[in-house]
Amino acid sequence: MMGDLSTHFSREEFACQCGCGRGFNDGDISPDLILHLESMRSKIGRPIIILSGCRCPPHNSNVGGVLGSVHTMLPLEASDLRVYPGAHQHAMTKAAFSEGVMGYGVKFGSYIHVDWHNGSVLSRPAIWGY
Repeated sequence: MMGDLSTHFSREEFACQCGCGRGFNDGDISPDLILHLESMRSKIGRPIIILSGCRCPPHNSNVGGVLGSVHTMLPLEASDLRVYPGAHQHAMTKAAFSEGVMGYGVKFGSYIHVDWHNGSVLSRPAIWGY
């Protein structure tokens, strides 16, 4: 897949799922996030599926996101990524930590949250489970 942000990623993958348009504007998505995700993709040797990127505050609330979620901050520095139990989840986790992930959340066998937030709003580094 060719992307409009990088070789493998497009704005559409990171846009708010409510249809408000958040994520489609220049500057909405951090170039550093895309560099980290491209590097992770290269390390695991397979596509990365973005489950959630940008969220407007109402959509964040509707999906049960925490108040002040990094998903609502622009430019976006976070993504929830599909993982499968076992070797895939291990490879994704290893790749994220090799990229210096600052926020890491895991719902075992379902998804991981990765962010490279600098800690100016939310305490980082941090690890949590869902």
